[in-house]
Amino acid sequence: MRKLTGVMALMVAAHAIHAGDLCRANTLTRAQAVRGRLEYNSSCGLCHLYNLHGREPGNASNERPDIALLDANYLKTVDGNGGVVPPLLGAAFFGKWKDQKAFTDRISNAIGAFPPKNYVKVESDARIAAYILYKNCGTM
Repeated sequence: MRKLTGVMALMVAAHAIHAGDLCRANTLTRAQAVRGRLEYNSSCGLCHLYNLHGREPGNASNERPDIALLDANYLKTVDGNGGVVPPLLGAAFFGKWKDQKAFTDRISNAIGAFPPKNYVKVESDARIAAYILYKNCGTM
C-alpha cells in the first residue's frame, strides 16, 4: 500500500510538471475550475472527451461521450481531422503554452465555434481554461 501511495504521488507530481510554468503562475481559481467543468463538458468535452484525452479512430467504444451524441457540426469537425481530436492533457498539449494569457486566448478562440451552454465570453473562457489547467496541474 505504501508503495502504491508513493507511485501515485509521483504520478501526480510528474503530471503537474507537464504543465510547467502555467501551474506555478496560475491566477485562475479552483471555484472557476469547478464551474468550468460544466461548461467544458457541454461543449469542449463532446470532442475532446470528458476525461480530456481526445478521440482516436477505432477507439469509439472506450470514449465518453459516445460519438453518436455529437451533432452534425461537431461530427464535421471530427471527421475533418481524420477522427482525431487531440488531448488537452500532458506534455504534448501544455508544452505549447508558456503563459496563461496565450493559453486562455487559445481556449477562447477554440470555443468560438462551439460555445458551451449559457456562454458568457470572457467569464466562460476563463472558467474552461481554469478547468483544463487544474486538471493538468493535478489539483482537481
